[in-house]
Amino acid sequence: MKKLSLCNEDLKIYNQEKLATYIAIFIPLFMWVFLLGHIPIIYEKLELTETSWGVFLLIFGSSQILSGQFFSRFITPKQGTRKLIVYGLILFSITFFFIIFVKNYYVFLFMASALGASMGLIMPSSNSHLSLIEEKTGDFLQPVFWAFMSIGGVVGAILAILLIKMNVNIRWSFFLFF
Repeated sequence: MKKLSLCNEDLKIYNQEKLATYIAIFIPLFMWVFLLGHIPIIYEKLELTETSWGVFLLIFGSSQILSGQFFSRFITPKQGTRKLIVYGLILFSITFFFIIFVKNYYVFLFMASALGASMGLIMPSSNSHLSLIEEKTGDFLQPVFWAFMSIGGVVGAILAILLIKMNVNIRWSFFLFF
């Protein structure tokens, strides 16, 4: 990829946008793995089975794929990637917070759909945004993007382990990261 000569102002803006895109993928992966670390507590609370957890993951994945396709094809060209990333992060955060208050399996499945839809907003939008930045700057940014996904997951797992080990109330820990 050919590097373009950019003025300092443009370079500063692209660097800010790179960082924003990395953070936009770090946060949901951090929260998702943090949630996964608390699955035994949620299992017990909702009296889930392995099958019911599988249905949750199926709904999450299906809604992520469907919403990702829909938003990237129809909404992104009209709204732009930045707005959809922000909308996705807001929806993901709100759903993440409220999932610990769920007392009904069907509401839990609805939350799976909302989490998946928000990831369907975030993933394609942040990937598209990063591709635009790569095109303008000539940098290869995808490896760093995927590294931020992995780092988000690792940090989420570590914090989930630490907070569970310290017997921090699940509601407080989710509120802290909401």
